[in-house]
Formats: sequence, structure tokens, C-alpha cells
Amino acid sequence: MVLQEEFDALLQESGVSLEAEHVEYLFSMVGSFQEGECEFSELLDCVQSFFQDGGAAASAAAPFLEALGLREESKEVDAPQPIVRKQNVAAEAKHEKQGSDKMAVSCEKGDGEKSELIEALTCAETVPASTVSAEKKPDPLEHVSACIKMSRFHAEAIETAERTVRLSGLDVNVGDVRLLEDAELKIEPGVRYGLVGRNGIGKSTLLAVLGNRLIDGLPSAVRFLLVQQLEHEDDLRLSILDAVLAADQKAIQAEAELDALSTVDGPSLNTSVTVQKLRVSHLERERREAKKIAERRSGERGLQARIRLVDCEKRLREAEEKLQKLEETGEVSEETARADADEACRLAEAAAARLGERDPEKTEARAKEVLSGLGFSASDFDRELREMSGGWRLRVALARALTFTPDVLLLDEPTNHLDLPAIAWLQGALAFLPQHVAVVVVSHNRSFLNAVCQRTLIVRHRKIFEHDGGFDDYVREASERKKYLERNEEKVQKQRENLKSQVAAMTKSAAQSKDEKKMQQAASRRKKLEDRTGMEKNAKGHRFKLNRDLAGFHLTSRAEVDFGEYAEEDKASAACAAAIRLPPPPERRQDSNAPLLSLENVWHKYAEGSPWVLRGVNLTVRRGDRLLLMGANGQGKSTLIDVACAQLRQSKGTVNRTPGVTVGRCGQAEITRLMGLPVERKGGDGAVELVTPLVLMREAVETSKGQEAQTKKDGGMIGVSEQDLRTRLAAVGVTGHMATRSLRSLSGGQISRVALALACVSHPSLLVLDEPTNHLDMETIEALAETLRSWEGAVICVSHDEHFLAQLMSETPKETGGDHAGGGRFSDGSTDPSTKGCGSSSLFSIEAGRLTDRTSEGVHGYVRSLTKRFRN
Repeated sequence: MVLQEEFDALLQESGVSLEAEHVEYLFSMVGSFQEGECEFSELLDCVQSFFQDGGAAASAAAPFLEALGLREESKEVDAPQPIVRKQNVAAEAKHEKQGSDKMAVSCEKGDGEKSELIEALTCAETVPASTVSAEKKPDPLEHVSACIKMSRFHAEAIETAERTVRLSGLDVNVGDVRLLEDAELKIEPGVRYGLVGRNGIGKSTLLAVLGNRLIDGLPSAVRFLLVQQLEHEDDLRLSILDAVLAADQKAIQAEAELDALSTVDGPSLNTSVTVQKLRVSHLERERREAKKIAERRSGERGLQARIRLVDCEKRLREAEEKLQKLEETGEVSEETARADADEACRLAEAAAARLGERDPEKTEARAKEVLSGLGFSASDFDRELREMSGGWRLRVALARALTFTPDVLLLDEPTNHLDLPAIAWLQGALAFLPQHVAVVVVSHNRSFLNAVCQRTLIVRHRKIFEHDGGFDDYVREASERKKYLERNEEKVQKQRENLKSQVAAMTKSAAQSKDEKKMQQAASRRKKLEDRTGMEKNAKGHRFKLNRDLAGFHLTSRAEVDFGEYAEEDKASAACAAAIRLPPPPERRQDSNAPLLSLENVWHKYAEGSPWVLRGVNLTVRRGDRLLLMGANGQGKSTLIDVACAQLRQSKGTVNRTPGVTVGRCGQAEITRLMGLPVERKGGDGAVELVTPLVLMREAVETSKGQEAQTKKDGGMIGVSEQDLRTRLAAVGVTGHMATRSLRSLSGGQISRVALALACVSHPSLLVLDEPTNHLDMETIEALAETLRSWEGAVICVSHDEHFLAQLMSETPKETGGDHAGGGRFSDGSTDPSTKGCGSSSLFSIEAGRLTDRTSEGVHGYVRSLTKRFRN
């Protein structure tokens, strides 16, 4: 785009004399053309008209626009070409309303070395896109863009030492989808925030934007750390302890430099080569950092970042050439050798000073403490990271963050792969972080949020609302506020209806009697109806005052009832998103109280000589039972489920299954399998098809019915209607275009819904759920709990979500149990399972392969006792 100075200079050279407001209008027309808001013919006609008024020929308009680089085919410029005139370079400048600029793109005039750098940048930007894409690796944030409002006059004002993050006018987009629009975000030091909202609303994307510093405007003094799974090959080859300690890159670099400098022995060729290698290493790190900044910045600061990148690359090339020359010739001047020896001493002192700030023994002890708290045993510390599953790798990443704390710690669903002891430990660890560390947690574990977070950030209506308090406090206040606003809205509507009826009656009476006074009264009432009905109190509960509470120009003298953040979202999409409907189990046959599944004195171990994983388990499951399992990882929960689902044969004991009983299983293994599916694969007819929820549901239904997949020429399905498949998916909230999207493009919560739908294909009598709340938002978790409570089939559920299990047990937050005797049929052999009733919920813990009845304690009581025992 054209800069004002360039435009004015060229206009003056063209001999055109115009008033200041005319010049401003003409310049705005140029900007409108470049923004695609007007055609080139309109711009040319406008310029010709002004040129004639300014004493120049109309024919001079076209050359004038040509000199500015404006022509008919250049209306939309994704990468604007710089205007080069008299050794000056001008690039884009984007003007925004109210003196603000969202990532404006501009560049300065320059000469000498700076002009060469800009020329190099210009040449670099003209590389064909195909060449660049072939060299660059896929970027998971490639389609994510984010920006904030920044004053163009205070671009450097953000470079302060303040640790508070203030983002105003925040926009976040993924492709063409806008997730946040003109939002406000404030993160204060030492405050723990809970970030909540529905699945797919942009919470994880916002954390990724902050963690990867995609926003040009984040304080440079603030260090962000987003906990992510470790997948780099070098990381995976490390031991678990070393992988945590490797996060201290400054110490590792300092140790490496000291090791290299330990061979230096005064002025010599070896000293010069060593120092030059360190220079190359420093410049390479500087180049990587400069490249990262240049790729993410735009505008004036983006240009400066790219100039620094080109300068850094130039110095790196020179250093590499000098190193190569030293190694090839083996010669160094005496003066250079002395200077390099002095430089070696300086580098050694700096590296020693950096190491002096770190206590290796204390750091290692802290790392071991964190790893132990997250569930690692001392024998695990030396195991290679690549031997661990994805969930344990996430724990290592979390251990890195807690060992070397940043200024802002970003946690995305940290409890998904943690058991109850680890969750309890993490709650304590976050509470005792250094005072300057802020924490932003995305989690759908309600109990965890209430225990950890001091403030709640709610993503809703593309905005971010802040509540000073925990999540339960926000829910309570939101419910009360919404009820208050609904009462006010109802009151205002009644008032308006009453005034309408009065106005109608008075108007009719005045028309019949032709009474002018009554006509005036009717007009007065009509004005009151139009102008004076609305909120009687302001947001603080005070009496409404026009000048104070409704400043500015408005059409009425009363504010309308504004629900703000409590306003309903799209009701149709919200209902579908939260809806969970399970298919009814098969009709009861013969004895309705007959067990669906029973385990008698079941023992199991995975290999001869290995310890027992299950020890004397007795289990009886009848229709309507809710069997809830809690306990630490590695105690036998998954093994018990595998045996119950006939996916694992027990070592000892008896397992009886009623003929015809179908079992549906939905757990982390099934969800992980779905997440690992390719984007495309070959179908039954050999054609490549997109892997979508609809395709997977079709395969599952056809397999369940014993049908072969058949496809019409027009793409329809024989034997299984698409409407039936969509109905099954819609029952768990997978509706509309979501059913035909690639599985890879769905969020974790959406894939969890698909897994649940696939588990229910055969209309199971028994539903086995392993951590079903992972990835689901809170509305869906509430809906799932409500559905499971009323479902007629039997449920075995393993979960570490305290609130979800309490919902299934119908506990209130303050209940400690005592009223929940009922349908579970677990026993460790010391109790008689037949003494309990049928069709209610029971809670059991599993420790070292043995089951213990915890129904009398209740979920909250058991968690409190477990937490107390673990911390002691």
C-alpha cells in the first residue's frame, strides 16, 4: 500500500495544486482501491477530475497511478510490491479507525546498508510459493492468525519489564472461522485462572496463540510456557529425568561452552578455532530466534524484525566462512590469536557465571520430587522416554514446566491423563508456585478448577468474560443473575402489554367521542410506551438514572434488558452440543433380575512369575446397575475391564456372561485409535474416501448387522440409510457438517462423542466407560451424567472426575455418603454381594487388585480421605 509521504511527493511532482482536504480524500480513494472497495475505473475518474481542478491535464492521472504501482490488475495485493522511487522504499501502511492499528504493515525509507537489506528482503519475498512450501514442514498453526489493537504511535511501548499481560481488541481466527472478536484479556502475576467454555469455542487455540507468541504485542519480558507432549526424537532418546533437566537450556549451553573452552591454552590456532565455533553457535541461536520473530510479526515492527534477520544471516555466513578458512589454512595472525584468547576468557567467565546461578543438586532434587508427585517411581527415572505412552510423556512435559517455572504457565487439560493421587499432588504444586507465576488452565474437571483457580475466564459469544472467583461460584452467580434478568424482561414485557392495551382503549374512546384531551392522553401514553419502558435498575442494583446509566445518543430513555455474557447462544447448536441420548437396551427376557455378567473369585497376572494384578475379585452386574470405579493408575482397573469385556482371559476364577448380552465399550484406547486414523483411506470399492464420522458409523452398523458394504453409483448406501446413520450420530451431538468432516479436523471432545456413538451401535445391555469425561466440555459432562442416571442398561464406569462420579451417585457437594447403598455387586470376598439391592449406584476403589466398597463414604468423602492419606 502507498504511504502518505510518497503520495504527497509524487502529487507535487505532477504539478497538481489541491486543498488539504482534497488531498486527504484522494489518498483515501487510493486506500479504498487497494482494499478492494472500489474499481480501478472509479479511482481513475476521481483522479482525473481532481487533476483538472488542480491545474493539471487529465491525461496525467494514469501515469501518476502507474508511478504509485497502481493498475487495474493490482487491486488486491496479498504481498504488496514496494514503490521504489529516488532510492526510497515504501511498503504497506494499514489505517484503522479510532487511531488504532491491528498489525499494520509498513516499512521505512533507507539507503546504504539498510537499502541493501530491504532489497534482500524484497527479493526473498518473491520466491515462488511452491518452492517455499516444498522446503517448509507443515505448521500446525499455519491457519491460525491472531492480532490485537495497538497504537501506531506507541509500537515500542510494550517493551517493558511489567509482567502483567493486557490484550485489548484480541482477534483469533482459524482459517475463515473467527473464534474471538474484539475480546479483552488480562493476566496478572501470581493469579491462577480457569479458562472454560464449550468444545470447539477456541480455548486450546488461545493457549497455543499465547504459548507460541503469535500475537505481536505480548510483553517481551514475560515468558510463556505451554505444556505440550514431547515428540522430538532427541527428547525421546533421553531418560525421563534427563528429559526434565534438559529443559534448562541455558545451563546446558553454559556447560557445553565450558567443556569446549577447557581445551584452550592461550593464543593459538586451537583457541581461535574454538572461539570461532562458539561465535557461529551463538549466531545460529540468534538467527533461529530472529527467524521465529520475523515469521510472526508484521507491520513496522515486522519489517524491523526481518531486517534484523537478514543482518543476522549475513553475520552468520561471514562467521562460517571465517571458520572454514581457519580450518583449511591452519593459519592465524598473532594479533587475532591474542584477541581470540581474550575472548575465550570472557566467554568462560560468562558461562561460569550462568552456571553459578544454578544449583545442579537442588535442581535435580526438585525434578525428582515433581516426577514422584506425578506418579513416577524412582526406577522410572532412568527409563528412556520413548518407552512411555503418550499420557506419561505429557506428565514429563508437565514436570518440565513445574521444575523450571515460567512467568505464565499454560495448561491444556492437565488432568486428562492423571489419576486421583496425581491430581491431588498437582493441585498442591500449583498452589505453591512462586508468587510471580500466573497459571491459565483449560480443564473440564470441575473439582480441579474449584480447588486450583482463583478467577474464571469464560469464552462465550467470541468474547472473554472474567469472574473473580472459582467456577462453582461463577455458575451460582450466573444462574442468579440470569434469573434476575429474566424476571426484569418479563416485567418489562408485561408493562409494555399493559400500556399497549391502555393506548388502544384510549385511542378508540377518543376517536368515538372526538375528544382532543383524550387524544393527547393517548399520545402521551404511546410516547411513554416507546420511550420509557425498560430497566428500572442498573447493573449494580441502583435506581436507573438516565445521565449516569445511559450516556450518549439512544432512541429511548431506558436501557433494554441486556443479558450480556449470560445471553443464550444459538439454542439449536447449544442443544445439539450438549445432548447425549443412548439407545435403549434390548427388552428384558425371562428373569429380569438375572445377572448380565458375573465374576467369581477372579485372579489375573500377565506372565508366570509376575505379580497378581487382580486378586479374588467377585462381581455381579444386573440391569440398571451403576458400578463406579476409582483408584490410582496401575492398580488393576483397566485389567478388570478387559476381563469383563472378554478382551482378556483371567488366570484363575470364573466369568459368566448371559447369552445374548451385548457390551459397548468406550474409553481412552478407542479414542486414541480414532485420533490415529489417517485423513483418507481406500474404501471397499477401492476408491479413496475421507475418514469421517459418517463413514465410520456406516462400517460399524454394517458390521453389527452382518451386512456387506454396498454403494450406489450416486454415492448412496444400500441396506443402511444415511438418515439412520446421522440419527445415531446426532444422538451424541455429532450433527450437520460435523458428520462429514475429516476425523482429523475434529476436536478431542467431538472425537469422544464419535467413540461413544460407535460403542452404542449394537444397542448394548452393558456400557463400559473408561475415563469418558476426557476432552468433553462441562455441559456435555452434565448431560452424560444425567443420561446415564436414567438409562435402563447397566454401566461400569472408571473415572478420576470427582464431580462427574458424584453426579452419577446423586451426591451434593457436601454429602459424604451414607445414603447410597445399592446396585453394585463388587466384593473382595469379605462381604456378601447378594445383600445389596438392584438398579442404584455403588462406588468402589481398587488398590493392588482388590476391590473395596466405598459407597457409604461417597465420592467426596473417599477423595478427601485419599488426598489426606496421599499428602501425609
